[in-house]
Formats: sequence, C-alpha cells, structure tokens
Amino acid sequence: AESGIARIGDFYCTKNNGTTGYLIPKEADETTVQAAKVVGIVFQTDKSRIGAKEKEKLGGEGNVHGLVMAVKNIATRQAWGLFGMDEGLTTCRTKADNYNDISGYGNCEHIRTNRGNFDSYPAFKAAYDYNTTCPVPATTTGWYLPASGQWWDILQNLGGCPAMADKGQQTSSDSGDFRWLGQGDVPAALNAWMNKIAADSKNDFTTGDRFWSSSELNQFRARNWNVYSSDYVCCDFVYKKWSNAVRPVLAF
Repeated sequence: AESGIARIGDFYCTKNNGTTGYLIPKEADETTVQAAKVVGIVFQTDKSRIGAKEKEKLGGEGNVHGLVMAVKNIATRQAWGLFGMDEGLTTCRTKADNYNDISGYGNCEHIRTNRGNFDSYPAFKAAYDYNTTCPVPATTTGWYLPASGQWWDILQNLGGCPAMADKGQQTSSDSGDFRWLGQGDVPAALNAWMNKIAADSKNDFTTGDRFWSSSELNQFRARNWNVYSSDYVCCDFVYKKWSNAVRPVLAF
C-alpha cells in the first residue's frame, strides 16, 4: 500500500486510471512487475532530502514517503525556458548549491505562479503534461521537472556514483561545470533497477544522455546532468535555449 515503508529501488505503480498508487518491492519477480503499471522507481526516502514545497503539497512531513523517478523520458530536445529571463530561483553555482537545491516542485510552482503557465518553458511543460498521459494519484505532487539536488540523489542512490555520496562533494564550494570521474557505467547502473520492466514500458538510459534540471544559474543558464558509460557524470550550466531530455519525478 502507499502507506507502506518505501525503499530505494521499489517500483511505484498505479491502477484505476492512475487514481491509486502502490508499491511493489524491488525484489518482486519479473512476472509480478510486468503485470503491473509501473510508472516510476523510488530514489529517495530520507525526509531531510525531500523539499519543503513537496512536503507542503503532500500536507506535511508525516504524509511524505519518498521520491519517484519516472521510468520514461517524456521528451527530448526541449529548451529549458526563456533565454535572458532571471526567474529568481536559487542560484546553483557551487556543488553544494546543487546538492542543496532539492525542491523541484517548488522551482516549477515558482515559475508557474510568476508566469501564469509553462508555455514559454518547454521542459517544465513537458514534465507537467505527463500528468495527463501518465496520471498519478492526488496524494502525490504530480510529475514535475526535478531540481539539481534531486538528480544528484538519483545518481547517488540509483546510479551508485561514489562522488555523489561523498560529503566533501556535497559541501564543496567548487563552482562552474562539474565532472566526476571514476563513477562506473552509470547508465547500466540506472538501468539495472528497471530490468524487470518490459522494454516498451520504459526508456533505458544511454551514454551521453543529457537531462534538464529545474535549477537555475542566472538569466541565461540552467543546470543539466549528463550520464556516461565511460566512467563519468557531468553537471553543467548551459544556455536555457539548448535542447535536453526531460525525465520527471514526483513525491508521494
């Protein structure tokens, strides 16, 4: 049941046209997994790593179970948003800034509130529109574009990246574009969590995939995350008009 204890790697499933959510344990066999509508993988259960706006939307910390990464990329080659517009989000300059920016839901709602809609923010709109094609329960936040710190957690907890678990990296004042070497075959590590899901019900990660976060640097640049099979991970700040993939998350 949704009220059960969520664990990293558990399958988040829906039924009744998305109005009901429940978990299947990560140990479940392939037959069980493929008989269900699996829409995501739990990637975080530490409540201190779940954003304030996520908690608020769910009605307080007591209602929070975890964060879920969609098993599909719901868009490719999408721009982040308006080029030259400072959205007033947290400035994600240092590694610590990126680690600590954990409220993707808050970032998205900030833009929606200020701009009225996501019409000029293709990556945000793609994530939000996934709520129509892949409906999820009202007891969740709904799908949204993850913050940079949520990508950090995906790569730490599902990608097995040792640098992401390193307290020195999490608190580092290094700024700019980041490259972490020695991280293993990151796409393969991410895909292993989804290997029981039928091929047509998921999108596997491939080397060189670049994903938008909802985190901003300034009026021209936002943060993206890249994964590689050749032992490394990147977090770059790139022009908002560039095209990247979108993989949404939700809190439940």
